[in-house]
Amino acid sequence: MKISGFQFGALAVILGGVVLLTLFQRPTGSYIALVTPILAALYLDAKTEKQNRVLDEQTQQLQQITHQTNGVLTERINTAVAEGVKAALAEREGSGTE
Repeated sequence: MKISGFQFGALAVILGGVVLLTLFQRPTGSYIALVTPILAALYLDAKTEKQNRVLDEQTQQLQQITHQTNGVLTERINTAVAEGVKAALAEREGSGTE
C-alpha cells in the first residue's frame, strides 16, 4: 500500500503531537484516543481506494467477456446459420453453389 502525501502529513502531525505532549509531560491518553480513529480512517480509505481499482478492472474484464460471449458469439451463430440456410436452399434448388 502506497502512502499518500496527506496520509504521511497526518501521521507526522499526530506523532509530533504525541512527542510534544510527552516532552511537556502532559497526558497523552486522550490525544491518542482522539487521533486513533483518524489514523484508522486514513488507513481504511487507502485500502478502499485500492479495492475500488481492483473492482473497476474486474468490471472491465466482465464487460469484455459479456461482449465476447453474447455479442460476438451471437453474431457468429447467426452468420453460421445464415450460411447453412443459404447452402441448404442452394442445394435444394439444385444450383450446386455453396
